[in-house]
Amino acid sequence: MTETPTPLEKFSLIDVGCGGGILTEPLGRLGATIIGLDPGQDNISIARSHLPESLKSRVSYECNTLEEFAVKNQGKKFDGIIMSEVIEHLDNPSVVIAAAASLIKVSHISIFM
Repeated sequence: MTETPTPLEKFSLIDVGCGGGILTEPLGRLGATIIGLDPGQDNISIARSHLPESLKSRVSYECNTLEEFAVKNQGKKFDGIIMSEVIEHLDNPSVVIAAAASLIKVSHISIFM
């Protein structure tokens, strides 16, 4: 059996709008410590239901918005924040971007749309 490479081993990430964890878990398998955030309790329940025991030390899910998470976790910093297929669904993207910026370790942020 071939071991999965873990190039993200030292990275802490947040997957915003994680849904059922379709991106969150593969990033965890690549070694990242990652929190999947989603405001939908059904999505979080689905994600948690299929989270393998082997990933539970690196992957967690939380029913929350990024804005509320940022307030609750002031001072905590992450290496990266993923917002795949999220921005286009927001009424006020600048508020979410500001919340993301408050959680990032570096002062330079690149946004790819």
